[in-house]
Amino acid sequence: TRYNSKWLTISKGGVSIFNDLHNLIPFVLLLFAGGFIDSIAGGGGLLTVPAYLLTGMPIYTALGTNKFSSNFGTFGSFLGYLKHNKLQLRLLKFLVPASFVGSALGVTVLNRIKPDFLSAIIPFLILGVGIYTLFNKSLGGVSMYKHPHKAVLAKGIFFTFLIGFYDGFFGPGAGTFFIVMLIKVFSVDFIEASGNTKLLNFASGFSALIIFLMHGQVNFYYGFIGTIAILAGSLVGTKLAIKKGVTFIRPIFLSVSFIIAFKMFYDKFAS
Repeated sequence: TRYNSKWLTISKGGVSIFNDLHNLIPFVLLLFAGGFIDSIAGGGGLLTVPAYLLTGMPIYTALGTNKFSSNFGTFGSFLGYLKHNKLQLRLLKFLVPASFVGSALGVTVLNRIKPDFLSAIIPFLILGVGIYTLFNKSLGGVSMYKHPHKAVLAKGIFFTFLIGFYDGFFGPGAGTFFIVMLIKVFSVDFIEASGNTKLLNFASGFSALIIFLMHGQVNFYYGFIGTIAILAGSLVGTKLAIKKGVTFIRPIFLSVSFIIAFKMFYDKFAS
């Protein structure tokens, strides 16, 4: 069996390379844009997952390949924030394991239970986050972080585990939830929240990637192309976020929150 189009060639053996450079460019641009957006406010999967689906690969392989390439972009962005001292490393040493374990459990459950029921709940939560941020002008404007006492730390670990689980099990908007959780629980600003979120996203993404690899659900050819594009977008986005600060991150965060919510509403109810 063989299928040909201007975008791709699919044979019985699987997806082959793009037929020409003109078809490769839109694919790379989508991934670059996804990396750029994700490094600032999360939500890059809105662009990167559809880009991989354009190749014709199965949904789980697209998700696994996206985790593979996005992890490089996320880690590159994390290093950028680290270089400019925008992270709380003492805090992250407690939160990162919770994100890793939660995601591993989530993606394990994903291979047994379809997350269809979440598609009716999550868009309302993300929309609520966007509306709350829109009307709460002071949210994330100024960092008032100090290392938390045990009760606050335990709360943060709990929510990090839940979001990590969600990221492995379902995924859309996980970065949004991480950012808001860090701002509300630990009183960081948007820049610090975005920076700290990168390592939490990397932990949950890496954990999920291990499970996808165990199931053979990663296409390394497209994964390596995607890595270059997403990493480039992430580095550009990180540099702009650090340079321009909260006034740059906040409107992008709001836009991404509303776009994710409305896209999920459309996908759920239009079908």
